[in-house]
Amino acid sequence: METNSIYERDESVRPDSEFLAGEFALLVPGNTGRMLDARRTPIRIESYAAEGALFRLRILKFEDTGTVWELPAEQIERFQFERDAKWLDPLTVHRIREEVEKHSGCVHIEPQTKIREASEAEVNSSIPAVRRWLDAHSEFLRSGAAVNLQAQAGPESLRRDCTAFFKERKYSRSATPHRRNNNRSVFS
Repeated sequence: METNSIYERDESVRPDSEFLAGEFALLVPGNTGRMLDARRTPIRIESYAAEGALFRLRILKFEDTGTVWELPAEQIERFQFERDAKWLDPLTVHRIREEVEKHSGCVHIEPQTKIREASEAEVNSSIPAVRRWLDAHSEFLRSGAAVNLQAQAGPESLRRDCTAFFKERKYSRSATPHRRNNNRSVFS
């Protein structure tokens, strides 16, 4: 596996001809395959939710190993699968098509100007307090270091600053899916 670029890659990648094109019938938990990205990132189907026509997959290699994505079923075409993959029966595939069709329309969400303005005012009003906290506590700023935008990871002192800042304010990362489409999340 090559790692001298910013992203890992596997130079011994198998040819596309050794895989099946992604289709609804292959949305079976446990099926393995790969993305149709430049690296052919390996994946495994974790689950499928009929309500919402969404599937979850797990990244199996490279820097995102273990990450779970939630995607609309129609994006299965962006993947390839091992030739020995399991197949869904035709009735289940028909139901998936119906569910996808039900969710395929465009959703228009009217902007809520008052809510946006309130959010912007809240963020803007917190800037002086953030600046005071950084001046008083930031290990990163005291070090005089710069952020290297070419590096794979940022400075450890900056990560510690962010962690301390949000911990002090009792913020935490929420468990949200990596990808969503039209707020169709139905997984718990």
